[in-house]
Amino acid sequence: MANRVQGLAFKDAKYGAYTELFAGLSPEVTSARTQNFIMPWGRFTEIPDSLEAGMKPVAKGGNGMLQRFVEYCDKETRAFC
Repeated sequence: MANRVQGLAFKDAKYGAYTELFAGLSPEVTSARTQNFIMPWGRFTEIPDSLEAGMKPVAKGGNGMLQRFVEYCDKETRAFC
């Protein structure tokens, strides 16, 4: 029973790159699918509302999280450029 539960929550390391490889190399990923989100392990779905809100600035009805994240990354990496 414990192994079955662990199998639902934990996967082998080889699964770690499946989504990225699918997104980068699959012929199924086209410009016509820009409104889709690729979830593990290479499956298409709609972009979750929370992510869509995070990608929009506050002025356009979002929560501005993407801009805040970019600003944070710029600040933290500025010394290395």
